[in-house]
Amino acid sequence: MAAVDTLPISELPSSISRAHKDSLREEKRDNGDVNAEVVYTIQPPSNEELFFRVYQGEQAGGPPATNAETVTKDVRIRNLRNLPFLPSLDIEGFQLEKLVVPEVDWADDEQIKAVLYPLVESLIRKTTGASRVHLFDHTLRKGSMRNSDGHVRGGRGQPVPRLHVDYTLRTGHTRLKELLPDEADQLTKTPFAVIQVWRPLKGTVDDSPLAMVDARSVHPDDFLSNRLEFPERTGYTYAMKHNPAHQFYYAEGLGRITL
Repeated sequence: MAAVDTLPISELPSSISRAHKDSLREEKRDNGDVNAEVVYTIQPPSNEELFFRVYQGEQAGGPPATNAETVTKDVRIRNLRNLPFLPSLDIEGFQLEKLVVPEVDWADDEQIKAVLYPLVESLIRKTTGASRVHLFDHTLRKGSMRNSDGHVRGGRGQPVPRLHVDYTLRTGHTRLKELLPDEADQLTKTPFAVIQVWRPLKGTVDDSPLAMVDARSVHPDDFLSNRLEFPERTGYTYAMKHNPAHQFYYAEGLGRITL
């Protein structure tokens, strides 16, 4: 489970336990730590705002799809299954939980909402102690992050190679107002957070697994505001500048376990 900081992680309920590692270990594995390439974003000159026109390629005479330049760094990514304790949402910003899901037709959005949403809502309530949970979106990612020639590819539905955060401090509040306009003012009087839940569609994840950064290793200056221009709306995310202090983790052979 990966948290996106609409509030500091320290303000989330502190009832999350580190004591259940054995119940989440699917099998004992070798070390599993890996070296891998991570794509960072470079601050544009003169502090120009980053932008990315979603699903628009550059065309002759047309506006560029993005002004972002990137740099690739080789980093060590630790297998969190080998930690002496499991990471937790209120410390590292992510944690492992079991979520048993019946067979689902992943091409059927309505079936996903009917079957999976109630299970995820219950999981988040149990994990965080939240008094209310509102699910509002889901994304399916399929395929490899690389072409057959080894080059990174992008595109709708593909794993995202750039290090990023899906919500900013501002857009977390904006999204709340869009989803629950009549209640937003009252709801923001108490702590809230945007939480993402990731799980495999089937089997285990052996290609392009999700990597996460320990929230404690991230400095506020590492975040770059990134304007996303969709055909129907404009949103903001954070791109990330390189910082050698970043500590990366992944879950080897992610299967029935949910992040």
